[in-house]
Amino acid sequence: MIFHIARDGQPLGTFTQDEIRDHLEARRLLVTDLVWTRGMDDWEALAQVFEVEILEEDEEDDQNGEPRPELPPAVPPAVPGTLTSFPAESWKASPALPDAPPLEPKASGWAIASLFLGCISVVGLCFTAIPGIVCGHTALDEIRKSRGAISGRNLARTGLILGYLMCVLTVIGSVVYFGYYTAEKVEAKSAQADAVRDARTIMMALKVYASENRGKYPDSLDQLLDQGLLTSERTLNSMVPGWVGKPGWRYYGTGLGTSDHFSKIILESRSRDLEGRGIQVTNDGEASIAEIADDEVK
Repeated sequence: MIFHIARDGQPLGTFTQDEIRDHLEARRLLVTDLVWTRGMDDWEALAQVFEVEILEEDEEDDQNGEPRPELPPAVPPAVPGTLTSFPAESWKASPALPDAPPLEPKASGWAIASLFLGCISVVGLCFTAIPGIVCGHTALDEIRKSRGAISGRNLARTGLILGYLMCVLTVIGSVVYFGYYTAEKVEAKSAQADAVRDARTIMMALKVYASENRGKYPDSLDQLLDQGLLTSERTLNSMVPGWVGKPGWRYYGTGLGTSDHFSKIILESRSRDLEGRGIQVTNDGEASIAEIADDEVK
């Protein structure tokens, strides 16, 4: 029976079964070389077709402790009239048979997976980009070791590029988002602290007014401006940015004074945050953020 041998996509010629065994034993042929003969559906590795004989010979060599013959150079000089440097008497170069199947490398599944994960990483971000990078490197290693039997190098490289690109964009986007979110939160806290400070300023002005008016608070906050206890209307119209409602304060001090219970609410902001909380100031001068019902009667 005549066998066709190929390596790295190039035909090496035709050999008999005995010649193949001799060349394998002398390490002129490699177990990864591809073989085909009539009756076979496709090219297969020599290790699969001659698996039993090769394993038995390797086991005998290991048990006897005899050194294996040295391998010839990877690319030996060509023999005139032949395709390789095999001895002329053992080489029978011939054109491929018309019905011999073509040597078509199979696409790497790892490469296809890498490209797929890289594409969907536009949505999945690092959750799919990182597995795509792992599949891409695995595919390149598999293709390199296959010596031409497996293809898909460009697929794997494309998957790697997409994976790394989406990882970088995810990191940059996360930094920008959290940086903006943190800055916005700090700004909101600062504005809230300013509003609380305005409430305390108004309460201090009320205390001063009461000390000059037999311990009673004024009927309205405008009286604090009239008597110069407040220097700016902005204090009476403060509002935290992002809160819902109207600027300014609800005043409940009419008819009350410093002698009333310390827990009496004197001031309350007209605006609320998204959780329904506002600023409240009690008779003891304590200002706090508390949940406020809009229909609450003081």
